[in-house]
Amino acid sequence: IRDSSVTGIQTCALPILFIYDLRVQETKHQMAVLTNEGMTVTLNLSIRCHPEPDLVGLLQKNVGPDYRNKIVIPEVESALRTTLGNFPMRDVYGSQRAVIQEAINQSLEQVQQKFVKIDGVILREVMLPDKVRDSVEEKMIQKEMLESYEFRTTIAELESKRRLSEANGVKAANDVINSSLDRKS
Repeated sequence: IRDSSVTGIQTCALPILFIYDLRVQETKHQMAVLTNEGMTVTLNLSIRCHPEPDLVGLLQKNVGPDYRNKIVIPEVESALRTTLGNFPMRDVYGSQRAVIQEAINQSLEQVQQKFVKIDGVILREVMLPDKVRDSVEEKMIQKEMLESYEFRTTIAELESKRRLSEANGVKAANDVINSSLDRKS
């Protein structure tokens, strides 16, 4: 209790308590990243993290309860920009996503030195620029058309071989019949 002699009013300064949830929490985040080709890719992420139980006091003292917006998201964005800036766009949305995911997880160790443990950053969705997405879709359509054409060509070649074999069989049968007819006359 403090006594203010000027006003004669007694005030009570109560400490402010902050409650930290130590369980794993998920933060969904969307961000834009440049690939090494200079193309912008939009990522939808799930960031799973929790405060280090033994360091909550330091977290409160140095950062505060808004640690996700002050530490986690900026550090994850920084790690992603650094990591994905080394990859071409086809690797970001293509078959190399597992390699990228591993590189992201390894680069997040910086955050863990700031009182918060990152359990993982999951790439939920990779959104390409509209023109690139349309180009990729067109390429996939053309690829399917090519495979369809090759399949139909293969079927036509097999049908041609079947007909040739059938014609050779009919010719051989006719030759036998003709030779038997020539001997009787």
